[in-house]
Amino acid sequence: MIILVRSRRAAERVMQSLTHFLLSALMHTVNPVKSQVALMSECSFLGFTLVVKKIRWTEKSLANFKHRVRQLTGRSWGLAWTTG
Repeated sequence: MIILVRSRRAAERVMQSLTHFLLSALMHTVNPVKSQVALMSECSFLGFTLVVKKIRWTEKSLANFKHRVRQLTGRSWGLAWTTG
């Protein structure tokens, strides 16, 4: 889950409120290693980052995508070249 706010101060406040709500109402612990308050340029979600009104692939996701496309497609593009 990503929650977007305008300032770091607001982000800290929302993080604390959500952690308290999850612990008290839902009896669910929040993993402090995975949970963070960060700038959008510093974090990614599901292989994407938001950069100035644009959605960008992370380096790792793009590399995985290219590798998978190369696995699924042949280099010949269905053309058989014959000599002679």
